[in-house]
Amino acid sequence: MKNSIYENGVYIYADRKLYKPEEFSGKEGKVVVVFGSDAFEVSPEQIENATWQEAMEFAKSKGGNLPDRMQRMIMWKYNEQIQMALEKIGGTQLGEDLEWLCEELSSHYAWIFNGYYGYVVNNGKYYTYTGRPLLDFQFDELVD
Repeated sequence: MKNSIYENGVYIYADRKLYKPEEFSGKEGKVVVVFGSDAFEVSPEQIENATWQEAMEFAKSKGGNLPDRMQRMIMWKYNEQIQMALEKIGGTQLGEDLEWLCEELSSHYAWIFNGYYGYVVNNGKYYTYTGRPLLDFQFDELVD
């Protein structure tokens, strides 16, 4: 199945189909963001008060990675839809606080995202912020 048949936006993946959050009436599913040829699953779980290394390890333990700067900006663009989708599947809501991103600036600094204002800055890896994994999502799992 080609990614291009889906419009940019947020979907809930359940029963081998993608649903818009407002059309989904189930309780279990995955929150999927489609943007161009990029598609990724937003984990319903997050870790709080974690150093960059702890957040990276948490993301890997869930089978994913922290978002990069572009992915987190895409998530911010679709914040309202992601919040609705996370609520429908019982996930932890996105916060407006600072969140770790996967990209390092140096051995001592990494990028963080400000969820209130929607911008990225860098800070020391030893500070503690939130981390939310993103997971790969394969469109060939879907049925035509």
